[in-house]
Amino acid sequence: LGAACGRAAAAMAPKRAPAGEAKPSQKKARSGVERSPTPRAQGEAGRGAFKVLAWNVAGLRAALRGASPLLQRVVQAEAPDLVCLQEHKLQEKHVPEVEPELLRLLPGYDAHWACSAPPARLGYSGVVALVKRAGGAEGARQAFFQKASEKKKLAGKGPAITFGLGRPDRGYAAEGRAITAEYGDFFVVMVYVPNSGNELKNIDRRLGEWEADMRAYLRELDAKKPVVLVGDLNVAHLDADIWNCGAKHLAKSAGTSPQEREAFARLLRECDMVDTFRHLHPEAAGVFTYWSQRANNRPVNRGLRIDYAVASRRLVEAAQGPAVFDAFVLDGECNGLSDHCAVGCSLHLAQ
Repeated sequence: LGAACGRAAAAMAPKRAPAGEAKPSQKKARSGVERSPTPRAQGEAGRGAFKVLAWNVAGLRAALRGASPLLQRVVQAEAPDLVCLQEHKLQEKHVPEVEPELLRLLPGYDAHWACSAPPARLGYSGVVALVKRAGGAEGARQAFFQKASEKKKLAGKGPAITFGLGRPDRGYAAEGRAITAEYGDFFVVMVYVPNSGNELKNIDRRLGEWEADMRAYLRELDAKKPVVLVGDLNVAHLDADIWNCGAKHLAKSAGTSPQEREAFARLLRECDMVDTFRHLHPEAAGVFTYWSQRANNRPVNRGLRIDYAVASRRLVEAAQGPAVFDAFVLDGECNGLSDHCAVGCSLHLAQ
């Protein structure tokens, strides 16, 4: 019986490939999603421009420890006037330790921090705005040797910085999720939108508080001057923003639920705003800003576009005044720092 079992096992065992012949693959290769080309636009010669770049770094300490050359390379290449890093995960007590390291890496900027604080979960979420100093890196070098009083005067020349969405009574207000920079002709609102959670357990709070408050806040600002909204908005708006659109689980998944997608459409509609990337690249396909690391989806470009630069409609249709001329998704340049890539837009300034 033992010999018979042995012969049967041998018969059922997979045959070995002859020497020198490749073994058949046991794992079917996953198909990738092709990306459309999205050429960048150049500004008009002789006309001033402003660029904002936003990037969810999924933990700033880890980014500085493991991918600081990449962060530095992207910021140096783009030379934005304003950088927004989301989900830095720092508490206020950590800022004095981390900020010098960040500014050594990215000289020429002043940092403004929004951090989670009690009663919110500590070391969670968080946004930092890096405002380019007048004179850039050289200005920063000179400022290092200035007196504190002189630094204060210099800092006063930058944009006015405020925090939150104007509702300090809300639970999310302590989570450090929003910073606004007011420039002469426009506002830039930088956000890290709350995730609706597993099985959409937080969706009522997301839609009933955050989304409603953000719409009211943007309308309030837009009544004064146009607005640019940037950051991780945690929603894939259109079918083209989802690699596997039509999958059954999407309706119950954070960021792809019908409720969240409609909330984003409502924001654009009620605040009279435009998704700048989609406006400039309406037919773009396979352009994503987030890829699941757990599923190893980045190598095959199976992602979602959930990070945006959104602008008041008059910024994309303006004949005069500030106007958006470029919007970008840096998916090819940003691989290796987090599960997101940087996004942003550029505006011509008023003449």
